[in-house]
Amino acid sequence: YNLGLCSSHKKHREDAFQYFNKALEVIDPDKSGIELETEIKFQLGKLHFENNDNFQAFEILNELAGGEETTQTQTQIKRMLGVVLCRLKQYKKAALLLQQSLSANKYDAVAMSYLGIVYLRQKQGEEIARSLCEQGCELLPDDIQLKLHLGIAEMACGNYDIAYPILKRCLLYNKTREAAAEEMAVYYLKINNKKRAEYWKRKSLQYVQ
Repeated sequence: YNLGLCSSHKKHREDAFQYFNKALEVIDPDKSGIELETEIKFQLGKLHFENNDNFQAFEILNELAGGEETTQTQTQIKRMLGVVLCRLKQYKKAALLLQQSLSANKYDAVAMSYLGIVYLRQKQGEEIARSLCEQGCELLPDDIQLKLHLGIAEMACGNYDIAYPILKRCLLYNKTREAAAEEMAVYYLKINNKKRAEYWKRKSLQYVQ
């Protein structure tokens, strides 16, 4: 378990997966306590979450999610579950969990930003969504994923001149490049430049590969 934590902190995720899985194999909950087993599963779920292994993350985190508890760990689990469900396009369930996370921590920038995206996808109000994404960026200004969310929200609100430089910045990072290219294609369609729109549509497909 400790080796798994050390590897996780150093971003050596493959090693961390191996150590945590090995710990689960050898642990005896009757001797070590159910709390340690739960903590190991939490660390595994967190690793899958950070690795965008959405189905694996959901399976583990959903098992650990516990009712109306508001402990720090439970708040983290609900936030991560909400994000995973948003990635999997299960927006109704995602909204509930992200709202619960924000109720426990009103300064949770990630939950705030993803809730904004959920509202956009469910057509529950572009301006509310944009405001949530903007607040998330203010709380975590260096998070490029939250920057992307703001760019998407600005596009949805018709603020194309504001969205454009945000999306251009997101093109510089691997984790946001594909989605930013898709939004650039939308941007050029909105300003009636079909040639550039087609270019960015092709680029987004290249980034998938």
